[in-house]
Amino acid sequence: MYVYNYRIFDKFKHEVISLALLTDENPNFRPNEYSRARREWGFEVVCRFPVVKLIDYREKWAELEANPHPFALIVRAYLKALETVGNAQEKYSWKKRFLLELYDSGMDRETLWAIYKFIDWMIRLPKDLNKTFVAEMKTIEEAKHMSLITSAEEVGLEQGVNSLQRVIAMIIESKFGENGSRLAERIREVERLDSLEKFSEKLLHAQSLSEAEKIFDEIEFSTELN
Repeated sequence: MYVYNYRIFDKFKHEVISLALLTDENPNFRPNEYSRARREWGFEVVCRFPVVKLIDYREKWAELEANPHPFALIVRAYLKALETVGNAQEKYSWKKRFLLELYDSGMDRETLWAIYKFIDWMIRLPKDLNKTFVAEMKTIEEAKHMSLITSAEEVGLEQGVNSLQRVIAMIIESKFGENGSRLAERIREVERLDSLEKFSEKLLHAQSLSEAEKIFDEIEFSTELN
């Protein structure tokens, strides 16, 4: 946070406010400061930054529903992705609800497409149930004269290994910065869709890069045994 803040300031010569968006599930994990000091020389650097914890919005669900901003929908999808872990039918219901909201939102197609891709990554369904989901949504699309799911299917977003590799790699690099580049490269070498799907779901809950790497190692080891 400190390094990025300073580099932006140094390049553009404008004051910069850095904000931490925390997506983990630990209510006590709220880092908001970086500091270092050599007190024997009287030198100290302190960088404090505001923090937004997404799980805090569990108590503001009605407020999120009433908010027309696209990010409010993303936050709700994130919260339900956490809440429905291990419950495929609940995931199905909420994913359908969020996509129907997208259809009726009046957003421009570029924004709608971007949010769809993110929700599709966050709320992943088992392969058989996903086929049912795609078929149902395509029927709804035909009635609404839209082609979001159809287009996504054509480019292989739901089941394409290459697409899922890229999405996961982007999430890793976004979540962990440059330090996540090595793990992102490892992801790009994975060819099994089931391994990528397992990792994408568990990555949502990883609170650190080391934890994400451990999850990936465990999935790789399990794959080798099978």
